[in-house]
Amino acid sequence: MAFRLVILLSLLLSQCREFISASNPEETFMRLTLTNINVIDRTILMHELPSFMKDVDGYVYILMHDFDKEIISDWYVPLSEALIVREPRSAVLQFFWRYKRRSPWPTNTDDIEVAAKDMVVILTSITDSFPEWKVIIIGHGKGALIGGVAGRFYNKVHQKLLGRLIALDPEEISINLIDKMKVSKEDAHFVMVIHTVKPHKESESEGHIEFFPNGGEYQPGCGLFNRCKNRRSFEYFTAAVICPEKYMAKQCLSYKAFDRNSCAYNYKESLGSLHTMKSGFYFLNIEWLD
Repeated sequence: MAFRLVILLSLLLSQCREFISASNPEETFMRLTLTNINVIDRTILMHELPSFMKDVDGYVYILMHDFDKEIISDWYVPLSEALIVREPRSAVLQFFWRYKRRSPWPTNTDDIEVAAKDMVVILTSITDSFPEWKVIIIGHGKGALIGGVAGRFYNKVHQKLLGRLIALDPEEISINLIDKMKVSKEDAHFVMVIHTVKPHKESESEGHIEFFPNGGEYQPGCGLFNRCKNRRSFEYFTAAVICPEKYMAKQCLSYKAFDRNSCAYNYKESLGSLHTMKSGFYFLNIEWLD
């Protein structure tokens, strides 16, 4: 019987530099919402996750929010619903992070690594009874960066890569004057990136496939406001998941070549593709969401 399963995870994370142990449930709690005909809300502990994973026939999508908690509901709920409509037997895990004693969201590489290690504990619990290749992280901003670093740590611990990372306008953090911590192709078996603030630069490839709506920099209705452009990443992606055929992108070497209709290739892919294995840079123009 088809069902809709949305799991809302609220995580109270410790500030230590080591992984949270599953034997410390007071550090972490989760709210499970099972939606079918009736809605059931129940708080669960992390060690209960494997038993719930046994009932998932499809994929597990893990949503990771950016630092701005005010906009979480703007994309968590619509995207969760869109994913479940597309894949009724999959599950969506929504992570809500709250730090107890420091800044409300990681601001440097050390904090990113702490949050990523915390996430590895959750991923390990999930994959105790669920194949890691069917785990897909969808992260926004710093949430995408944390998801990517968590994927690297998970691989280091288990010698296995997670299935997929979908990075929505991922953030970068400077390590020094030269190096940056950012999303990379090593974070999962397949990494998909959607850029809505940063323009296309071939030398700065981050994923196997990268989408650049409107060239990746100009976004309608936003002007010069990067916060508005940043939001467009999850707005475009959610709309494309709902209606994939309306948001088809074309592979091209640059946005200028795409704009001149002089692409050397004729490959196309939807911005809302969840399981594509195509690679390269893809461009499309989106005037407004309708």
